[in-house]
Amino acid sequence: MESQQGVQSVELTALKNPLILTKILKQAEIPLKTCRLVSSFWNEMVLSLPNTRLALSLSHDDDQNEMSFSELCSSVDARLATRVSYFGWRKAESFVPNLTQICDQFGDTVQILELSIAVQTNLPAVYQLLKNSCPNLQQLRISCLSTQNSASSTDLIPGGEIVPVRRSLTSFMVTTVEVEVTAHLSSFIDVVINASPNLKEVTLPWGVSQDLSNSKCLNSLTIALDNADPREIVKAEDKLSDLSRMLCQVSDQLVTLNFDYVDINGEFDKTNNFKKNQYRLPTEKMSKLRTFQNRMTDVFRCDDLLPIILPNLKTLMIGKAYEKSKCVDEILQTICHSNNKIFPNMKNLTVMELHDPKLLNRLVTAFPNLDMLNLDMLKTTDFAGKKSRMKLGVVLKTCRGWKALKHLELALPKYPEDIEDVIQALLKAKELFKQLKTFTLTTLDCDNEIYDLSEDEMNLFKKFLIAIRGMERVEISSLCFTKESAESIHAFMALKKMSVDKFSVVEEMSDDEDEAASDDGSGSDDFEDDDEELYMDDDSVDFDFEDDWRSDSDDDSD
Repeated sequence: MESQQGVQSVELTALKNPLILTKILKQAEIPLKTCRLVSSFWNEMVLSLPNTRLALSLSHDDDQNEMSFSELCSSVDARLATRVSYFGWRKAESFVPNLTQICDQFGDTVQILELSIAVQTNLPAVYQLLKNSCPNLQQLRISCLSTQNSASSTDLIPGGEIVPVRRSLTSFMVTTVEVEVTAHLSSFIDVVINASPNLKEVTLPWGVSQDLSNSKCLNSLTIALDNADPREIVKAEDKLSDLSRMLCQVSDQLVTLNFDYVDINGEFDKTNNFKKNQYRLPTEKMSKLRTFQNRMTDVFRCDDLLPIILPNLKTLMIGKAYEKSKCVDEILQTICHSNNKIFPNMKNLTVMELHDPKLLNRLVTAFPNLDMLNLDMLKTTDFAGKKSRMKLGVVLKTCRGWKALKHLELALPKYPEDIEDVIQALLKAKELFKQLKTFTLTTLDCDNEIYDLSEDEMNLFKKFLIAIRGMERVEISSLCFTKESAESIHAFMALKKMSVDKFSVVEEMSDDEDEAASDDGSGSDDFEDDDEELYMDDDSVDFDFEDDWRSDSDDDSD
């Protein structure tokens, strides 16, 4: 009994040790909500964090809850309201009173405010918030999901009113999801930017180009492409001209410039007879630029800009809007053949739809000091319609050339058909895993089998687990196993003290799927799809076995 009390006393002492808690909270994967439940002391410590990751989500549906919105707000610890998320577009009629309640209850506490709104109906209320409340607001993020019309059309800013200066506001983001940019929205964006002289980060939807000449602190600009049709962009010469003017205003101060999706990802335009856009991003001096991300290099041409900014870049992302476009390959070929130049400053590289392994190999020479590599190859063919040559084994073997690489993310068109080939390709990369901290592997192939591992295959998979045991995080999706195989893998992971939170490498088939698979003798359901693009019959494994790997020993919202 005394021994049990002693153990309990040690545990309680540990729970009350702020040094232990501080070390735990440094782990980004630890949910703060979970930490709050450990003890009242931990809850108090979490709520006292100056830069908490917690967000107070007030997306409340009165029809589904007994507690009213007012009661909900009154029951919340105000310290949780440093960051508030409210999605009010679904019930526009309650948005104004609910937003007023938020301001009355938490106005002085709110530093980060995230709103999803209906443009015409809700913007005046957001303007009133900026005019009268939340004096300590630092970040404002607005996602426009609807263009519902107000019962009566009114000006955003009544005549004679003056917008107060918002000196604390440093980050302003506006995105549109399946809605057009209205004059109402454009006017609101203009109001916020003019009233916020200390803005450092701005995200604007495509088509909105503001006067940034007075934004002297701005160092990050993102053009959100969520609702952008590439064919319409190339026709909008006036908007492209305005974009160039805006970029020239801040070119000498930008550290980050992005043309990317923010809330939703778009699909490739399958137009075959597209014409390469003649618009080119301005080449004004960007000596401070360190991050450049361009999801549509065939729309926002950067052929002239890249050679100027590339030597100083630390982060680069390139993609394309048109499936048949070869702009990504052309850009990479230019980089690799630019007088054998080496760009040692590049640390983070993301490439969309690269299907040439030889070109990937040349990038090892061009960017020798990569810390993070993300290859996103979800199409089964290249721009010419030829089958992708980026097989799992080939890609992993090439990545071994980056000696400083610590983080690798791969999205492949297809895994090898045989599970043993998948495991062998991963085992072949054991030397790569010794240097990596994180590894993510995924595919959009929806016809993956459900694997019931044989004894030999299970032994191989265990060798793979041992190879990745020293890494910080590994995530492999779409490797689905039978219940028996999954349990064996999890048991081995438990034996080796490998947390499933850190090593997510198994997708277990449900009991219903398991029974169905047993009935028809197949590891996967019969699946038929009219979309030919989903059908892939090519072999996706290509690797050799120079090394004798077989001889390895088993060595947050509230």
